[in-house]
Amino acid sequence: MTNSTAPSRTRVWLEPLAIIAFVMVVYPLLIQITYSNWLPHIGLAFAMLWILAGRLRVWVVIAFILARMNGAWINWTFFPHKYGYDYPPGILSWRVTLNADWVTVVLGQLDILCALLGVLYLQYRKVRPDQLGETVGMVQLHVAALITAVLGGLKDTFYVLYVHDPLLPHVFSVFFGHFIGVMLVAPLAAMLIERIYRNGLSDVLAEAVLWMFPITAVLLSSASAIGGDGGEILRRLLLVGVVVMAIRHGWRGAAISLAIVSVGLQVEALYDRGLQSTVVIQSFVSVAGVMGLLFGTARDELVGQRIQLEGELQDNRELRSQLVSAAFNAQKVEVGERRELALELHDEFGQSLTALQAYLRVAKQNGSMPPFDTLQSLTDQMRNNIQGVLERLRPSVLDEVGLFAAIDRGAVRGVANAAGLEFTTEMQGDARLLSHLADTQELMMYRIVQEAVTNIVRHSGATECSVRLRLSERSGQLWLFADVRDNGVGRVHMLTQGNGLRNLRQRLLAIGGVWHWSELNPGLRMHLLLRQDLGGVATIVE
Repeated sequence: MTNSTAPSRTRVWLEPLAIIAFVMVVYPLLIQITYSNWLPHIGLAFAMLWILAGRLRVWVVIAFILARMNGAWINWTFFPHKYGYDYPPGILSWRVTLNADWVTVVLGQLDILCALLGVLYLQYRKVRPDQLGETVGMVQLHVAALITAVLGGLKDTFYVLYVHDPLLPHVFSVFFGHFIGVMLVAPLAAMLIERIYRNGLSDVLAEAVLWMFPITAVLLSSASAIGGDGGEILRRLLLVGVVVMAIRHGWRGAAISLAIVSVGLQVEALYDRGLQSTVVIQSFVSVAGVMGLLFGTARDELVGQRIQLEGELQDNRELRSQLVSAAFNAQKVEVGERRELALELHDEFGQSLTALQAYLRVAKQNGSMPPFDTLQSLTDQMRNNIQGVLERLRPSVLDEVGLFAAIDRGAVRGVANAAGLEFTTEMQGDARLLSHLADTQELMMYRIVQEAVTNIVRHSGATECSVRLRLSERSGQLWLFADVRDNGVGRVHMLTQGNGLRNLRQRLLAIGGVWHWSELNPGLRMHLLLRQDLGGVATIVE
């Protein structure tokens, strides 16, 4: 017991520690690249909360709160001149936190709450990371990103009003920064985590590195050199690259190319202070991202639908081939049965008729009557032969009492009782629909049940056998189900169908029936479905 629980307890402690360590290291580094057009640490928080569901979400929140309170130590240690801090290198930011007023401290910790509320929306909509390949999933991700962005903008609006600093452009920048951070990082994280998205990912990355990266570098370098409206036009051309990657590789291509474009704009903003306002750059990235990701998702869905359609067409071709083969085999079986009946009539009935004619000819020549017992025996034999042939063509009990009663009180029960089986039958649904059952379906169902019970008697070693019929009307069609099960020792992989079952299955497929075997514990279960129009015309079951 100790060995089985020790790994789980270890994991319970290691996972939170790993999350805190990861965030404490990565968060300060991401802060260094939040200069203008994105807030990747918000996207990281959102992605971790979305992917690490359940109890780990609490630790993600704790980790980002700690990182936010303690995140300046890297800035002060490695970038003291950039931020103008006069604290000794390496000092923790707790001094700043303790010296700040409570409103500033609380507002500084609300970014993680904004991301959490966006993730909770996705949880409410039941959107998982593996659903980004669907348009609905991608749209809901953008709605969650918008929720996170609106809450982040409202938070900073309150702060602007609190400090009486008219920095409304800063509020818009925060809004776009939150939105872009989620829109960039969350798809990339899902792409790396979900196995279904990693298939073929190397090809997407290779094309992005070989084409999108150099094109982005050339366009942005030229834009910085030209400047003005010409430079802005060159930057807008980057949207074409995002769309092309979306066309070629779906939303994954759009996400990777959008990340390359955003990084390029970030680098350009770091070295060119003469660019247009941050909000203009952010709006461009937002529009490009939304268009590229949604367009890529729509492309993926179309490709998936095409593949599915091709698969269905292939299945239809195989089904049509099976139906043609089944119809041909059923016709061969029918011809064979007719030949057997003809031979039986010729051999047995013909012999009896020949003997009767011989007796009558001798009696006529001798002028005497043949023995009555002899004539009676010949006529009984002829009648039995005729009756046997007629029963093989169509059991009279079906016309006399109907399908269910024929199974419950006819030859099927007789075979089961003779073998010592406990045989039970049950009729479910609307029994009045039996009168609408076509002769072909009725005879087919009777024959299959009869053959199945015979196989149980011969091969299963069962002590119990049950037959359940169910009739229902669905969309103007009559659905007939049969369930035959036993408690024997049979297994599906051991099931061998003799000529009787094989021939019946071919005929069943030819009229659109479905036949399925499954294992019980113990025993086997045969599930049979026939479907026909209420007018009596059988239809194919898809």
